Amino acid sequence: MAKNDGPDGPEEFRPEDFIEGLVPDPAIPPAVVALVGFAGKSSRPDHQRLYLSLTLDEFVEIPTNAIVQSRSIKATDTPLTSTVVWVRPDARLLYTQTTSILSSEVSSDPRSRKRRPPRPPRLPDDYLQGSEREGDYPT
Repeated sequence: MAKNDGPDGPEEFRPEDFIEGLVPDPAIPPAVVALVGFAGKSSRPDHQRLYLSLTLDEFVEIPTNAIVQSRSIKATDTPLTSTVVWVRPDARLLYTQTTSILSSEVSSDPRSRKRRPPRPPRLPDDYLQGSEREGDYPT
């Protein structure tokens, strides 16, 4: 055994405490999807909100019972703290992206040449892995 080694391996490589909750049996990898953002309160009952952008105009509503675990992470080069949320892969996530426009840019008249509000872009298919996509949720 090397000078810095302990019974669980090298001192500088110790398993993280929170991993015990995610991976109780190392022989069975967990079925989870990891999302990273800024934790916030949801306006929906039994949901948590994770903001995906610094402008807070893009977020995911996560059912509380779908969260396997979460962990705050602090980057060394920024004063902000992010959150990693591990969710079940079959969880229904509610994705919202808001866009601000002037009321004069919107028209309910189909003959109008004024532009309509843009549709939010779709997330990559692997981003909401196992979740419902496009058009299933009101924003």
